[in-house]
Amino acid sequence: MSVPNCRRCSASSAEAPASTAPSSRANPRSTAILSGDVMLVRAYELLFENVPVGVLPQVLRRFSQTAAEVCEGQQWDMNFETQTDVTIP
Repeated sequence: MSVPNCRRCSASSAEAPASTAPSSRANPRSTAILSGDVMLVRAYELLFENVPVGVLPQVLRRFSQTAAEVCEGQQWDMNFETQTDVTIP
């Protein structure tokens, strides 16, 4: 699978060539989400290209688990932004 260069997705207009620069009308939040999606896909590509086949399933399992935990933590952070009283269960 070929993935667009992450620079094309995340570079600012000043850094990117005019043909790949984000539109000034683009939603910055959407651009950030898409950039993160591409980086995640690229991370999996790099794992497939560089991890020995014998340990690849274990590495992918751990990587996926860790990525899910990061997303969960980010959701907790967003939830806590609107709460005045936060407790740990």
